[in-house]
Amino acid sequence: MPDTTTPPNPPVPPAIIEPAASAPSAPPPTPSQPDALATLKRDLDQTHQTLAALKRERNITRALFTEGVNDLDVGAAMLERDLAAKPDADIPALVRDLKQRKPQLFRRVAEAPRVATPAPQLPASRPSHTMSPRPTAPDSPRDRAAAAAAATNSRPSLLAYMRLRRASAG
Repeated sequence: MPDTTTPPNPPVPPAIIEPAASAPSAPPPTPSQPDALATLKRDLDQTHQTLAALKRERNITRALFTEGVNDLDVGAAMLERDLAAKPDADIPALVRDLKQRKPQLFRRVAEAPRVATPAPQLPASRPSHTMSPRPTAPDSPRDRAAAAAAATNSRPSLLAYMRLRRASAG
Protein backbone atom coordinates (compact mmCIF):
# COMPACT_ATOMS: atom_id res chain seq x y z
CA MET A 1 0.00 0.00 0.00
CA PRO A 2 1.19 3.45 -0.76
CA ASP A 3 2.18 5.79 2.00
CA THR A 4 -0.56 8.35 2.44
CA THR A 5 0.92 10.23 5.34
CA THR A 6 3.31 12.35 3.29
CA PRO A 7 1.97 14.45 0.48
CA PRO A 8 3.50 13.93 -2.91
CA ASN A 9 5.99 16.56 -4.04
CA PRO A 10 4.32 19.10 -6.36
CA PRO A 11 5.95 19.51 -9.74
CA VAL A 12 8.42 22.41 -9.78
CA PRO A 13 8.64 24.67 -12.85
CA PRO A 14 11.87 24.25 -14.75
CA ALA A 15 12.79 27.96 -14.41
CA ILE A 16 13.07 27.58 -10.67
CA ILE A 17 15.16 24.44 -10.83
CA GLU A 18 17.69 25.73 -13.35
CA PRO A 19 20.26 28.24 -12.11
CA ALA A 20 19.73 31.88 -13.13
CA ALA A 21 21.51 32.93 -16.28
CA SER A 22 24.44 35.21 -15.62
CA ALA A 23 24.40 38.78 -17.03
CA PRO A 24 25.77 38.90 -20.54
CA SER A 25 29.28 40.19 -20.59
CA ALA A 26 30.62 42.42 -23.34
CA PRO A 27 31.45 40.31 -26.33
CA PRO A 28 35.05 40.27 -27.36
CA PRO A 29 35.94 42.79 -30.04
CA THR A 30 35.21 41.59 -33.50
CA PRO A 31 36.43 42.82 -36.83
CA SER A 32 32.98 44.40 -37.54
CA GLN A 33 33.28 46.99 -34.74
CA PRO A 34 35.78 49.23 -36.57
CA ASP A 35 33.37 49.25 -39.52
CA ALA A 36 30.49 50.31 -37.22
CA LEU A 37 32.67 53.07 -35.74
CA ALA A 38 33.54 54.33 -39.21
CA THR A 39 29.84 54.28 -40.15
CA LEU A 40 28.94 56.32 -37.06
CA LYS A 41 31.67 58.86 -37.82
CA ARG A 42 30.48 59.15 -41.41
CA ASP A 43 26.88 59.66 -40.22
CA LEU A 44 28.05 62.31 -37.75
CA ASP A 45 29.94 64.16 -40.49
CA GLN A 46 26.85 64.07 -42.73
CA THR A 47 24.75 65.44 -39.88
CA HIS A 48 27.22 68.28 -39.34
CA GLN A 49 27.14 69.11 -43.07
CA THR A 50 23.34 69.09 -43.08
CA LEU A 51 23.26 71.36 -40.03
CA ALA A 52 25.71 73.79 -41.63
CA ALA A 53 23.61 73.88 -44.83
CA LEU A 54 20.44 74.57 -42.84
CA LYS A 55 22.14 77.38 -40.90
CA ARG A 56 23.41 78.91 -44.15
CA GLU A 57 19.92 78.69 -45.67
CA ARG A 58 18.40 80.37 -42.61
CA ASN A 59 21.00 83.17 -42.76
CA ILE A 60 20.29 83.68 -46.46
CA THR A 61 16.54 83.83 -45.83
CA ARG A 62 16.96 86.34 -43.01
CA ALA A 63 19.28 88.57 -45.03
CA LEU A 64 16.96 88.54 -48.06
CA PHE A 65 13.90 89.23 -45.90
CA THR A 66 15.67 92.12 -44.18
CA GLU A 67 16.44 93.71 -47.54
CA GLY A 68 12.81 93.30 -48.71
CA VAL A 69 13.04 90.63 -51.39
CA ASN A 70 9.93 90.07 -53.54
CA ASP A 71 10.61 86.43 -54.47
CA LEU A 72 12.45 84.57 -51.74
CA ASP A 73 13.07 81.41 -53.79
CA VAL A 74 14.67 83.21 -56.74
CA GLY A 75 16.77 85.38 -54.43
CA ALA A 76 17.94 82.35 -52.47
CA ALA A 77 18.83 80.46 -55.66
CA MET A 78 20.88 83.41 -56.92
CA LEU A 79 22.66 83.75 -53.58
CA GLU A 80 23.41 80.01 -53.49
CA ARG A 81 25.02 80.38 -56.93
CA ASP A 82 27.08 83.33 -55.67
CA LEU A 83 28.08 81.40 -52.53
CA ALA A 84 29.21 78.45 -54.67
CA ALA A 85 31.60 80.83 -56.44
CA LYS A 86 32.74 82.50 -53.19
CA PRO A 87 32.18 80.08 -50.28
CA ASP A 88 33.76 82.36 -47.64
CA ALA A 89 31.84 85.53 -48.67
CA ASP A 90 29.70 87.48 -46.22
CA ILE A 91 26.00 86.77 -46.84
CA PRO A 92 24.68 90.32 -46.11
CA ALA A 93 27.32 91.73 -48.47
CA LEU A 94 26.21 89.29 -51.19
CA VAL A 95 22.58 90.34 -50.65
CA ARG A 96 23.51 94.02 -51.02
CA ASP A 97 25.43 93.17 -54.19
CA LEU A 98 22.44 91.23 -55.52
CA LYS A 99 20.17 94.18 -54.72
CA GLN A 100 22.42 96.45 -56.80
CA ARG A 101 22.58 93.99 -59.70
CA LYS A 102 18.89 92.96 -59.67
CA PRO A 103 16.82 95.76 -58.11
CA GLN A 104 13.59 94.31 -59.55
CA LEU A 105 13.87 91.42 -57.05
CA PHE A 106 13.45 93.82 -54.14
CA ARG A 107 10.70 96.15 -52.99
CA ARG A 108 11.16 99.82 -53.55
CA VAL A 109 11.71 102.07 -50.59
CA ALA A 110 8.32 102.93 -49.18
CA GLU A 111 7.38 106.51 -49.86
CA ALA A 112 5.55 108.55 -47.29
CA PRO A 113 1.82 108.04 -47.74
CA ARG A 114 0.10 110.92 -49.42
CA VAL A 115 -2.43 112.64 -47.24
CA ALA A 116 -5.75 113.16 -48.90
CA THR A 117 -6.90 116.75 -48.92
CA PRO A 118 -9.91 117.12 -46.66
CA ALA A 119 -13.21 118.36 -48.00
CA PRO A 120 -13.65 122.11 -47.63
CA GLN A 121 -15.37 123.03 -44.38
CA LEU A 122 -18.24 125.46 -44.31
CA PRO A 123 -17.93 128.32 -41.87
CA ALA A 124 -19.10 127.42 -38.38
CA SER A 125 -21.61 130.27 -38.28
CA ARG A 126 -23.45 128.91 -41.30
CA PRO A 127 -24.94 125.40 -40.83
CA SER A 128 -24.97 122.95 -43.70
CA HIS A 129 -28.34 122.35 -45.36
CA THR A 130 -27.44 119.20 -47.23
CA MET A 131 -29.66 116.99 -45.09
CA SER A 132 -32.58 119.38 -44.60
CA PRO A 133 -35.78 118.61 -46.55
CA ARG A 134 -36.16 122.16 -47.84
CA PRO A 135 -33.03 124.21 -48.15
CA THR A 136 -33.44 127.80 -47.03
CA ALA A 137 -32.19 130.81 -48.85
CA PRO A 138 -29.08 132.45 -47.46
CA ASP A 139 -29.86 135.17 -44.95
CA SER A 140 -33.41 133.95 -44.49
CA PRO A 141 -35.53 135.35 -41.66
CA ARG A 142 -35.19 132.03 -39.85
CA ASP A 143 -31.36 132.20 -39.92
CA ARG A 144 -31.44 135.82 -38.73
CA ALA A 145 -33.81 134.89 -35.88
CA ALA A 146 -31.51 131.98 -34.89
CA ALA A 147 -28.48 134.27 -34.81
CA ALA A 148 -30.41 136.85 -32.74
CA ALA A 149 -31.60 134.18 -30.27
CA ALA A 150 -28.04 132.87 -29.87
CA ALA A 151 -26.58 136.36 -29.46
CA THR A 152 -29.13 137.78 -27.00
CA ASN A 153 -29.91 134.58 -25.14
CA SER A 154 -33.41 135.90 -24.45
CA ARG A 155 -36.60 133.89 -24.27
CA PRO A 156 -38.68 136.07 -26.68
CA SER A 157 -36.04 135.85 -29.43
CA LEU A 158 -35.82 132.08 -28.96
CA LEU A 159 -39.63 131.76 -29.23
CA ALA A 160 -39.59 133.89 -32.38
CA TYR A 161 -36.95 131.62 -33.94
CA MET A 162 -38.90 128.48 -33.01
CA ARG A 163 -42.11 129.92 -34.56
CA LEU A 164 -40.25 130.64 -37.81
CA ARG A 165 -38.71 127.20 -37.80
CA ARG A 166 -42.06 125.49 -37.26
CA ALA A 167 -43.67 127.57 -40.01
CA SER A 168 -40.95 126.68 -42.55
CA ALA A 169 -41.12 122.97 -41.67
CA GLY A 170 -44.92 122.67 -42.08
